[in-house]
Amino acid sequence: MRRLVFMEMSVQDVAQSIGVSRRRVLQLISDGSMPATKIGRVYVVDERELDRPRYRSRPLSPTMAWSLIALLSGDEPQGLQATQRARLQRYVGRLRADDDASGLLASWVRSRAQRLQYSAQPGTPDRLRADSRLTLSGISDPRSGLSAGHQVEGYLSPAVVDAVCRDHLLLPARQGNVIVHVTTRQLAPPVPLGLVAADLADFGTPRESGRVAQLLAECLS
Repeated sequence: MRRLVFMEMSVQDVAQSIGVSRRRVLQLISDGSMPATKIGRVYVVDERELDRPRYRSRPLSPTMAWSLIALLSGDEPQGLQATQRARLQRYVGRLRADDDASGLLASWVRSRAQRLQYSAQPGTPDRLRADSRLTLSGISDPRSGLSAGHQVEGYLSPAVVDAVCRDHLLLPARQGNVIVHVTTRQLAPPVPLGLVAADLADFGTPRESGRVAQLLAECLS
C-alpha cells in the first residue's frame, strides 16, 4: 500500500495558503482553532489542518444571520428589537475592521442553511443551473466574478432536495462539485449580494476569501 506523506508548514506558509496575516494564524494557534506543534521557538502545522473548516465565533441565530445578510445587502431587516438592531451594527463595525472579515462572516451566518455537497457527472452542473427548483448563489451568481463552469451552487427547499438529487443523479461527497444550501426561506433570483458573500466565505480558500473582501467593501461603502 502506498503511504501518503503530509508536509509540515510554517506559520508564514499557512498564512499565504489561506490568505490571512501571519498574526491571524498565530491567533488561531493560540486559541486552539488550528492545532500546531512547537519545535524550538517556532510552530509548524500539518497541511491536513488547512482542509478542515475553522470557525472563529459562535454562529448567530438563523434570524440574526439572515438579518445581517439583509443589512449587508442594503435591505432593512424586519421584525427586530432595538437591541438586536444595535447588535447588527456592531457586527458590521467588526466586519469593517477585521483583517479576516471572510472568516468572521462565515462563522456568524453558518446557521442560515444546511450546506451539503454532492458529486455530479460532467454536464450536470449546466442542467442544474437551468433547473428552476435551484436558486443560484455563491460561485454560480455572476456577481461573484468567479469562473466555475464545472461547479454549481444554490439554494433548495427541503421539500425538493431528494427529488433534485434523484433527477440529476447527485451523490453525497466530501468535496463535490455541487453545493446545495437547504432552507425553508423563500428566495428568488437574484439573491441578496450579502448572501453571495456569505456563500463564498464558506469556502475558506484564498480565491473566494479575496472576493468576499471585495464584495464586503462594496456592501459597506
